[in-house]
Amino acid sequence: MSAQFVPRPRLTVRLGVTGTLAVAAAERDRLRREIDRLLVAVEVAMRQLVESGVADGVYDLSRPPRLRVISPLAPGADRLVAEVALARGAELDVVTPFALASYEKDFPESVDDFRTLLARAEGRVFELDGERHDEIDDLLRDDPSGTAARAERDRAYEAAGHMVVRNADLVVALWDRRPGGRGGTGDIVRYAAAYGPPVVRISSDRDEEPEWILDLADFHRAEPWTSSPAGRSFEGHVVGHLTAILTPPDTAATRHRTSGAVERAITCWSTATDPLQTFLTAAPAPRRTRWRLYDGVIRVFAGPAPRRDGEPAEPPHSSDPAWLHWKAVHEPVDELAIAFADRYRTASVAAFFSAALALMAAGVGLFHHDVRVTAVELVALATIFAAFFVNLRGGWHARFVDYRLLAELTRNQRALSLVGSSLPIEATGRVTGDAEAAPGRESWVGWYLRAMMRSAPLPTGSIEGTLPEVGRVVCEGLIEAQANYHERNEKRIGAAAEAMERASGILFFVTFAAAAAEFLLGWGAGHGEHGAHGVDLLGPALGVVTVVTSSLSAALFGILSFAELKVHAEQSARMAKYMSATARRLRDVLERIEHGRDGRRIGSLHSQELAAELHDVAAEMMQDIAGWSRLSRVKSLGLG
Repeated sequence: MSAQFVPRPRLTVRLGVTGTLAVAAAERDRLRREIDRLLVAVEVAMRQLVESGVADGVYDLSRPPRLRVISPLAPGADRLVAEVALARGAELDVVTPFALASYEKDFPESVDDFRTLLARAEGRVFELDGERHDEIDDLLRDDPSGTAARAERDRAYEAAGHMVVRNADLVVALWDRRPGGRGGTGDIVRYAAAYGPPVVRISSDRDEEPEWILDLADFHRAEPWTSSPAGRSFEGHVVGHLTAILTPPDTAATRHRTSGAVERAITCWSTATDPLQTFLTAAPAPRRTRWRLYDGVIRVFAGPAPRRDGEPAEPPHSSDPAWLHWKAVHEPVDELAIAFADRYRTASVAAFFSAALALMAAGVGLFHHDVRVTAVELVALATIFAAFFVNLRGGWHARFVDYRLLAELTRNQRALSLVGSSLPIEATGRVTGDAEAAPGRESWVGWYLRAMMRSAPLPTGSIEGTLPEVGRVVCEGLIEAQANYHERNEKRIGAAAEAMERASGILFFVTFAAAAAEFLLGWGAGHGEHGAHGVDLLGPALGVVTVVTSSLSAALFGILSFAELKVHAEQSARMAKYMSATARRLRDVLERIEHGRDGRRIGSLHSQELAAELHDVAAEMMQDIAGWSRLSRVKSLGLG
């Protein structure tokens, strides 16, 4: 049961398709052979991964490995690749630049072929909200030449091509290397070369070895570069690339680094030596009272937590497989992040208060020799060690940071999935630490996120009819909800920080006053101003007060500094301001969408405008969570 709580990714490769609209009859057999070579290489990479055993316990192997072909199904190359791939058992996902009825007007002579292949997609069709020139009547009247109308059409094809690339692990392009215009094959290949993934270019008009295009340098190369200096074939590049992205990280070899001998000894007994396996086999972790000590302290100083908002709004197509996929991923990760935050913070607070109690007992023992006082001191010290031991053995701190990082990434991806978009791989790599290339504990977070992206279906149906509701869900369920959360968090955490500072200061001054009184009492006794009896009576009492208040003051100051309450309050204040401004901008976008639906249809692809806003929000949230992650990782509970 626990193994099913966190979903495992299905072993999947996504192949994006772009290419020429006209495939010469004389070239079709050659192109089929080259496409088949590419598909065989993809199958080899997946088969080798399964046979090596590294996929066991990580991927959901109850379902067979899967090749997904993502294509607009335009005439020519798109359909040829789809036919060959379907014959080899691949799945087909279709992204169209316009609604289907409009799209079919671009190829009236081959509508039947299009519909035949479309049926093989089994409903996995996502229709963007582009506009064809003959439907923008007002625009044509203003521009009889049709230049602006053609630009709108090209922009729609560009949007569809970019969506194919963003949702692919590898792109195949049947292309003659001629530049073409906006939204054409050359434009889409250049986009892939700039932002990834790699492209296999199969010449559409010459019998030559397929070309491996990894970056813009390859794209701009005057002559096709078909192999590495070592003579590596394009199949070798394909297998190498897919093996690298599909192979799970060796997280067991990159366990959390420890500095002390005690820490290293405890880590040997750790129950979380392989972070990825520990995560995938995690059981549900509902919040429990015994792990709410940190919340209790905050409640004492800032009052009860404000009531949580209700569940975020569901999209109008809440049964959409893409939405359900990311909902199934995000919810267990978020639950685990909360659970291990509770555990780690409770252990930390318990350690601070136990340290204060140990100091009190030691101080009282100076004035009152009693075995019970010594026992209290020993219990307090044992509690400190126990808090340290269970945190390190269970990996609570690392799991809290990792799971929270993953939860925030999946929260953003869940919103982007509504418009068929994805978090940029390069940006997520910077957040998770993968961009630095050095192996680290965060590497499994980025790998799992990308594996679930490969497993995730695209949205289905036409986005045009549901776009205003999708925008409302994103605005209310993500942006405004985050603005409200950060506003509440800033007020509550800020209030707790101020109250703890005030209490620590009061305790310090009480300590100072007691110490001063004790000094004056002793000084007076030494000069005969007070009797020895008064010193014997008041001296120990003042000493106890000094020890107790100084210990409590130090504990509060330690919790305040360790938890970085002021820093978190400032971060929340900044994010609340940003999210509120973003919500206002998004409301303006939604108003324009509604106006466009009811009035002139000039300016299509509102979904891309919404996607651009979401990418900006995701970038800001990822920057925020990256800063939090770096700060939190250096705050691990230790004995030193």
